[in-house]
Amino acid sequence: MKIVTFTRDMRPWQKGQDAVLPDDIARKVLASGEAENPRPFPPQDVAPAGAVPPTRGRGYSTRKRG
Repeated sequence: MKIVTFTRDMRPWQKGQDAVLPDDIARKVLASGEAENPRPFPPQDVAPAGAVPPTRGRGYSTRKRG
């Protein structure tokens, strides 16, 4: 997945708008000049540094009746 910025209007995106596209489609629009500025998805400032361990909740609890 790549984030690209479109250089022309292409439905459903407008010129200057960022879009997340699969790698093969991103390569096609970059080669044709319809998009520019490819970036990885998710962005580096948002992506986790490593594997995130699953969290274990307290489980399902109900209120006692009576």
